[in-house]
Amino acid sequence: MPDTDLLRASRDGDQFHYHWAARQALKLLLPDADLTAIAVEGVSPDDTQGEAGEDVVDIAEYYGATGLHEANRVVYRQLKHSTVQATEEWTVSGLSKTVKGFAEKFRQIRQESPGLEEKVTFEFLSNRPVRESVLRAIEALAAGGEPGKYAHEVKYLRQYADFSDDVAGEAAFFSRLEVDATAPGLLRLEGLFRLDLTGLLPGAPDVQPCC
Repeated sequence: MPDTDLLRASRDGDQFHYHWAARQALKLLLPDADLTAIAVEGVSPDDTQGEAGEDVVDIAEYYGATGLHEANRVVYRQLKHSTVQATEEWTVSGLSKTVKGFAEKFRQIRQESPGLEEKVTFEFLSNRPVRESVLRAIEALAAGGEPGKYAHEVKYLRQYADFSDDVAGEAAFFSRLEVDATAPGLLRLEGLFRLDLTGLLPGAPDVQPCC
């Protein structure tokens, strides 16, 4: 791929992060919003003492309070946007760093404050599809059952998460791992952001979402 295409893809990824974060931040302005705080490229200062796994957290959302301990719900989200591979499926190897980092964060929470992990969700969000066998393998691990025909994906997901003999911890983690492959592309996201903004600012021009 030419260098200009690589640069464009990188910039598109950055713009996707910015617009996603900005669109979520608009929800803070709603009078009945449960969303209380958003941390970008990391977590709230009132989170865990350890920083394990936080390098994969692009956005952390806190509902009901500004920190992990007091919040009703917390979502740790990683965003992945692709311009040139938008139709190419994520395979299990593509989720390796995400699963590893999220699992480290999950264990950090359990170690410091057992029980708090029950109000936490880890989400991998992308505009690229995810292979069906990967989704089914995550479901199998969450259920703590046999991998069945998804043994290949289960094997590698287990290696990435690295819970060793902690079967209960492994199942608890994967039950809190969500994969959303329905994110809009950058142009669509920009249009949705402008549309949301229109609804909040009196006198703003009518804008229709693109694409």
